[in-house]
Amino acid sequence: MSRTHTVSAHSDKFLRRRTIAALAFTAGLYAANYAALEAAFILGWHAA
Repeated sequence: MSRTHTVSAHSDKFLRRRTIAALAFTAGLYAANYAALEAAFILGWHAA
């Protein structure tokens, strides 16, 4: 009984960690895209 509980708790912790990692990755990707767009806009503005 305690063994299945441990397994489920471990899997829950792993799932939570994976979700956090996915969120962080998405946020990083979004930030990089935003920064690139911002840089392109500023460069384009200065070029014009």
